[in-house]
Amino acid sequence: MKRIIFLSFMFCAVESLAALPVDFGFRITSGKLQYVDQPDFEKYVEAEVHAQYYFSNMFALRLGGFGRFSDEQNYGGAQLSAPLILDVNRLGLATYMAPGYRYMNKGLSAPTLESGLNLKMLGDLGIGYRLILNEWVNNGLKTEGQFFVSISF
Repeated sequence: MKRIIFLSFMFCAVESLAALPVDFGFRITSGKLQYVDQPDFEKYVEAEVHAQYYFSNMFALRLGGFGRFSDEQNYGGAQLSAPLILDVNRLGLATYMAPGYRYMNKGLSAPTLESGLNLKMLGDLGIGYRLILNEWVNNGLKTEGQFFVSISF
């Protein structure tokens, strides 16, 4: 009897989560970190997990945590962004532009601007490009560009 109650509870919990306008995602990103006063740069790879809450089919709020890994140093942080979404259901595509801000340890926080394309017919697989506008906040880094691949579920 306890198993039936537990399984019923789990089923209801999963169904409740599926009804919420939330999705979760994972991204892999690559880029180059370069200090303004140094000619050398560090290549890195980032891994990000995020949750996205949809206020409407055109606007969402995304909060994620990331780790940046390079040969020289590792960094961590969180990013908040607000995607403005254009959904083209006939083609199974969604495109978006998202201004945001990322908080990274070691004082390297900066505003961001990203754009991407999600292919809904392939399980919400996406590609995109993000600018990290380091020079806007004078944190000692040059502005970075990142290409990313993402999947949402």
